[in-house]
Amino acid sequence: MLQTASGELKFLYPEYFHMMSIEEIDRYFCDHTNRIGIRSNERHVIVSVSYTKPKIVNYLTDAKSVLSSAERNMKRNLKNYRCIEKRQFDVASKKAYSVRFEYTATDSPVEQCGELIVFRVNQKFYSIYYVSLKSLDQENHRDFQAILNSMKLA
Repeated sequence: MLQTASGELKFLYPEYFHMMSIEEIDRYFCDHTNRIGIRSNERHVIVSVSYTKPKIVNYLTDAKSVLSSAERNMKRNLKNYRCIEKRQFDVASKKAYSVRFEYTATDSPVEQCGELIVFRVNQKFYSIYYVSLKSLDQENHRDFQAILNSMKLA
């Protein structure tokens, strides 16, 4: 299925996902502003794309710094946060920075895996979040990688 974020970033996703409602996005990310999300209840996986509106501070920073700031917040807010890997690669032909991590769900002792990817398009920063049960991460992350590979700018 095809989805567009901010009118310029297009991507395909498997049919077993559904578009998240505003309530679901608020539950998992605390804010639905400039964010879309897809989720599979059966596969226990969420993928979310958010973006910043262009503003003056965006001229003064880069994607790597935005990722570092977001990672500091995750360390504070996610139970038993552990960085697994940091990497750099292209998303939609733009240089992207990523951190893969693990943590424990706050409401149960369930191990989760995640990845946060940040990249810049003109004066917008895009953040892509992936979250999966650790036990299903190998299969889910393969599908997430296919979603990333499908991303194109309009």
